[in-house]
Amino acid sequence: MSKYLGAGQYFERLPGGSTPVQGVATATLMVPGYFTDGPDSGVPVAVNSWAEFDRNYGGLNTTSENGYAIKGFFDNGGQTVLPLRITSVGARQADSTAMTGWTIKAVNKGTKYNGYTVILVANADTSAHFDVTIKDASGNVADKYENVTFESGETTAANYVANLLNPACQIVNITGTGSAVAAVYTLANGNDGAAIGLTEIQAALVVGASRFDACVDSNYLLIAPDATDAATTSALITYAEGRRDVFVPYSPTLVTSTVAAAVAFRKTVTNSQKSACYWPFVKVYDLLQGRTKTMSPIGHIAGIYARTDANKNVGKNPAGIIDGAIRGITGLSFTPTMATNTTPGDVGTLYVNRVNPLVSDSAHGTCVWGCRTTSLDPQWIYVNHERLFQFVEKKVGNGSMWVNFENNTADLQLQVFTQMYSLFLGWHNEKYFAGKTPAESFFIVCDGSNNTEDSEGDGELIIDYGIAPSKPAEFIRHRLRQKTLK
Repeated sequence: MSKYLGAGQYFERLPGGSTPVQGVATATLMVPGYFTDGPDSGVPVAVNSWAEFDRNYGGLNTTSENGYAIKGFFDNGGQTVLPLRITSVGARQADSTAMTGWTIKAVNKGTKYNGYTVILVANADTSAHFDVTIKDASGNVADKYENVTFESGETTAANYVANLLNPACQIVNITGTGSAVAAVYTLANGNDGAAIGLTEIQAALVVGASRFDACVDSNYLLIAPDATDAATTSALITYAEGRRDVFVPYSPTLVTSTVAAAVAFRKTVTNSQKSACYWPFVKVYDLLQGRTKTMSPIGHIAGIYARTDANKNVGKNPAGIIDGAIRGITGLSFTPTMATNTTPGDVGTLYVNRVNPLVSDSAHGTCVWGCRTTSLDPQWIYVNHERLFQFVEKKVGNGSMWVNFENNTADLQLQVFTQMYSLFLGWHNEKYFAGKTPAESFFIVCDGSNNTEDSEGDGELIIDYGIAPSKPAEFIRHRLRQKTLK
C-alpha cells in the first residue's frame, strides 16, 4: 500500500473482482490431405479466406476434392481453415544450381514451381547489387526485391540476400556463397511424389503424433474430403474421441446413390457423439472444367456450422431453412422425399438411422434437414449438445488457468465462482442455454461443500458446473380443430 504524506484525495486503479475470459473460435476447419502447394512440415498454417488459400495452397485441383470442399466452407460462412499438406516419398522442391556457388530452391515441394524463373539484373544505383524478380511459369511477376547484395563482406547488411529475400519470400530461397551473376535462372526437378493414399491420411490422425495436436486455440471441425471411405472416417472420429475439442461432420462415399446404401454405409462407421453424418452429395459448378461436379457436402456443412455459430451461437443446431441453407451449389445428387402424416418418406428412414438429410423443394429451399449425431446415447443425440459442451469446456478451461498455484482459500473459491457466474450469465442472456432463468440454465458450485479438507490437502480446487442445452423442435405438430358455432 502507498504511504501518503499529506492530506488530500488519492486515486488508485485496482484489479477487478474476476479475471476476464478470452473468446474461443468454435469452427476452425482441419483438412488433412493433398494440396498442390503449401508447407508440409510443422504445425499447419491457418488461412482466413478463399483468396489466401488459393494463393498459399494452390486452390482448386482436379485430382483432389480438398480445394472444392474448402471453397464450399468459405462460401457458406466459414472463416478459418487449417490445411495439413501431406506429401509422400519422392516429393521434392524445384531448384536451380546454374549460378556457381548458389542454389535457388522453391520453399515448398511440388511440380507447381517447375518453370518459375528468378531473374537477376544489376541494380541501377549500385552495380554490385542486384534487383531480383521472380516470375511464374506463365511469365507473370510473382515477387520482386530491389538492391539485394550477395557479397560475402556484406552478410550483416539489411539487404543481404539471407536477410532481405529469404525471410520474406514465400516462393524461393537463395543460399550459398560467392559472386552472383546477372542472368535468368529457371527452376526444375520439382516433384509431387506418389499419390497420397488412405493410409497416409489415417497416419496423420494419430493422437500424440499428429501435427494437429499442437492446434489447441479453437474448437475444431475435422474433415477429409479425399478419403470418405468408412475406415478413414472412423480414423477421423477416433482422433476426435482422443481430444475434447474436435467434431467430425462426414458423408457416405460418392458411390452411395440410394437411401438404403447411405444407411448401410453409416452403420459401418464408428458411432460417436463427436460425429454427424450427412447425405446426399451436392452438385457444384466446376470452374476448372466448366461443367457440373458432384461432390461430398462436408465442406459446405462445416461452413454452415461456422455460419450458425457466428449468426446465432454454438448452442443452436446448424440446420433448417434459414441456418441450414446450403450456398454455392446447383443442386443435390438425390432428392430425399419428405415425411408425411402417413409415410416417413426418405427423410424419416434416414433420420431414424442417424443420417441427416439434405433436402430441396419449393417449401424448404435447399438445406440441411437434420441435426443428430451418430451416438447411441440418448443424452448426446444432438449436434449442438456436443459442440456446446466442447465450447464451454474449452473456454472455462482456458479462462481458469490463472488459478493454478494460487492459495486454495475461501476467497479464491469465491473469486472463481464470481468469474464463472459472470461468464455463464452472459451465455444465458445470449440464449446459449434452454432455461428461462439463470437458475434453470446453469449451476456452479465452488465452495466448502465440494472443496473439503481432504481435497484441499491433495492440492485440488474442485469446480462443479452444469448447463441445460436447448433441444431442437424436430417434430412440429399442427393440431387443427373445428370450431362449432353456438
